[in-house]
Amino acid sequence: MARKRPSLSQLIEEDKQEEAITEKKPPKETTKEDKKNKEPLTKETKAKETETPLSDYVPISVTISPEMFAQIQSISLQRRLNKEPYSISRIVRDALQHWLDEK
Repeated sequence: MARKRPSLSQLIEEDKQEEAITEKKPPKETTKEDKKNKEPLTKETKAKETETPLSDYVPISVTISPEMFAQIQSISLQRRLNKEPYSISRIVRDALQHWLDEK
C-alpha cells in the first residue's frame, strides 16, 4: 500500500525529533584534557549546524529497488544504534549530497 505524503506538521515533528537526537548537551564539568581532545569542526559537522529545516525542503517521490531499500534500512538501523539521525529521507539526502559534491 502506498504511503501518504507527509503533512507539514509531520515534517516539522520529524525535524524536531532529529534535532533532539543530534543535540547532546556537554557534561557540566569539562576538564582541560576534554577540551584538547575536542573534535574540530569538519565539513560534515558544519553542514549539520546550518541545515535547512525540513519544512523548507521540496518533497519528491523516488522509486528504488527492494535491494536498495534493504541497504538503506540497514544503514538506518546502524545510525539509530549510534544515536545519529536515522530517517530514510535523511540518509537519501546525505547520499545525494555526497554524490553531487563529487560531480
